Order: sequence, then C-alpha cells, then structure tokens
Amino acid sequence: MKANLFYDIAKKVAKHTAVAEKDIFSLSRVQPLSDARHLLFYMADREGFTSGYIKRFSALKGLDIHHSSIKYGIDKVATLLRYDKRWREIIQLCAT
Repeated sequence: MKANLFYDIAKKVAKHTAVAEKDIFSLSRVQPLSDARHLLFYMADREGFTSGYIKRFSALKGLDIHHSSIKYGIDKVATLLRYDKRWREIIQLCAT
C-alpha cells in the first residue's frame, strides 16, 4: 500500500518536472534529475514517509541512496520553497 503511494508520487513528480520516472531513480547528479529526486523525497516526507521507507522504495527501483542524502534533498527543497515561486507552483501541481 505505502509502496503504491510512493510510486504514485514519483509519477506525479516525473510528469510535472518533465523528467522520466526511471531517471529520478538513477544516480545521475545532473541538476534537473537530482532536483526531481529531491522533490520526490520532499513530497514523500510530507506524506509521512520516513527516510527508511524512502530508501527502501527507491532501492526497489534501483536507487541505493543513503539516509543523509534523503535528508539533504528534503531540506534543500524546503529551503527553495521559501525563495522560489516556481518550486511552490510545482509542489502544488504534484500535490493534486
């Protein structure tokens, strides 16, 4: 059940960031891909997912990521939301 919700969030993030879902779960450090990945972590955190669940469900899609990287992504998006209107708009689109 939780896995389905996590992957639904990933689909919404992919749709609204124009990044392929498979690329969100890659190790690429190219900014659009890492931004989408961080957004996924933020949205999942907002839905009540712990970093353990985020790590587990990401690993099932091929992304082996450390808890500290998940926390970094969540914090990065939270900071960007304070200063960047575009990020707030994307969050609203992904939340619907």
